[in-house]
Amino acid sequence: MKALEQTYGASSAVYGSGWKGPSAKGPREFDEQQRLNAGSRIAAGIECLFSPWYFSNRLPIALACGVPLIYRRNPGFDQVFGKGLAADARESSADADPKPLWRRVRPLISGGRVYG
Repeated sequence: MKALEQTYGASSAVYGSGWKGPSAKGPREFDEQQRLNAGSRIAAGIECLFSPWYFSNRLPIALACGVPLIYRRNPGFDQVFGKGLAADARESSADADPKPLWRRVRPLISGGRVYG
């Protein structure tokens, strides 16, 4: 989030509990997820539980909105979502070196909002 705030300032946004900084917009109602994701240039998500085949309902909700998605990859994602999606996840893992990910994400954002 720091890189997004430094680059895009007030046009970046992160929703949910525990985020700090100028981009932190606080928690939102469950029913707002679709609108927030669909209105973003890119969406991002972080799972608190790192367990094989686990993901919360936030992942399919974000995928259904049709915007590029950065999401922490859990073991088994390639079996659930297919190898194409999982391959992108391996290349773009938020747990990996952020520089290659940032190079891919930056052109997509172009001043848009980021939902996390």
